[in-house]
Amino acid sequence: MGHAPQEVIWTAPASVNAGGISISGAIEQLFEQSRVQRLAVFKNGGATALFSVDSLPPIVNGVVLQKVSFGPWDIAVAPGDTLKFRVDGSGAGGSGVPTFVAWDVTLSEFVIPEPATAGMLAASLTALGMALRRRT
Repeated sequence: MGHAPQEVIWTAPASVNAGGISISGAIEQLFEQSRVQRLAVFKNGGATALFSVDSLPPIVNGVVLQKVSFGPWDIAVAPGDTLKFRVDGSGAGGSGVPTFVAWDVTLSEFVIPEPATAGMLAASLTALGMALRRRT
């Protein structure tokens, strides 16, 4: 939590070798009714965000804050890949001016099957489907 803009860079360690990362979390704007903050994720220094999510302005009286949950966003990663998480005032409908924001992100590794394994699985499921269809 803090004042945007904020950037965090995560580097995939050697232990992240199953093929992918699932990203989920939430963003919550704390003040400033007219500003909308955006959390964007960039891979390996790319200029275009892979994903982004915008905060919602807090309720007018500031009594109720509106947390926006997101994800899971699944992306392929290899050891050494970097993900940059940037929060700024570029959210749609916002003024482009950053303000206070709270955000959290959870990264979970998942397995992306190699192409040969995925092909064998697809062929097996097709054959099973055809066998079941013939029985009826």
